[in-house]
Amino acid sequence: MVIDSREQKLDISDVILLSVEELTKPELRAKMLALIARETALPSADTVQFGNTVFLTHINDDKSKSIGRAFNVDTARNFKRNGLRFAAHIQDMGVRKYVTMYEDNVYDSLFKNWKKHFDEQEVDNEEDRSKLIIGKAKKNNQTVIFIEFGKEPIL
Repeated sequence: MVIDSREQKLDISDVILLSVEELTKPELRAKMLALIARETALPSADTVQFGNTVFLTHINDDKSKSIGRAFNVDTARNFKRNGLRFAAHIQDMGVRKYVTMYEDNVYDSLFKNWKKHFDEQEVDNEEDRSKLIIGKAKKNNQTVIFIEFGKEPIL
């Protein structure tokens, strides 16, 4: 299900519910929603919404590392924008590294687009540029995204 956030903005719980309904087998949905509810209550969790995309991120105490995932029911174009806004958000929080994973190739074009955005940033010093690396896990069909934030703001 796709709901354009420019036409109708959903609340956090609706985005998560609709995303889980879309991606989870019916017999596992209640368990998945309970796990997500418990996960969002953890002290390390940062849950934030941009458009009709919710980002759930776990950040370590010194903010050097984070791992997260997104629940999206927005359009592809909005998801790209929402994701860049999210990346800017955690960069502003002082997070230095972010990792996420997904199955199949479902988000490949999105992350290639983000990588292009990062690579084309105008920076005075190359070390200030944020870097995005796309990798494939050897043992399963997962793609791993690694972002190292530079000093230059993403947006």
